[in-house]
Amino acid sequence: MYETGFDLASIIMSYWFALLVLFILVKTVQNAYLEYKVEREARVGLDRPRTMAYVEITAPEGDELGKRFPLRRENILGSGSGCDIRLPFRSVSGEHASIFQKNHKAFIAALTARKGVFVNGEKITKARELSENDRIRLGKIELTYKAVKEG
Repeated sequence: MYETGFDLASIIMSYWFALLVLFILVKTVQNAYLEYKVEREARVGLDRPRTMAYVEITAPEGDELGKRFPLRRENILGSGSGCDIRLPFRSVSGEHASIFQKNHKAFIAALTARKGVFVNGEKITKARELSENDRIRLGKIELTYKAVKEG
């Protein structure tokens, strides 16, 4: 079938080359799509929520009292340096909770079961919808959820 090992090797190499070209093409299309998606979201303003919302530190007393954090579509709250809303307190986990918007409503979910997330004094075990003036407790820190409808 193949006269020499060289013939077989050249056929195998041509298939590997074709697979490599196909792989590069797929990755290029994926990257172009991701760039398009980011540009479109920035241009259309898809990251802007329909409700202007924020959380405000309401306890404990100290320098941080009254500090406000505007909310985006998705927010990670915690003491970690990569969090969207950084709460540098010992009683707050690295990534403690998430506040996100879905169907024009805000929800909170616990990301760590050990320290827990409390809304109006009740420990949450799954995502829970937030309402105006809800009190959120992460460790010893209390935040108040505020929402102002656009329009």
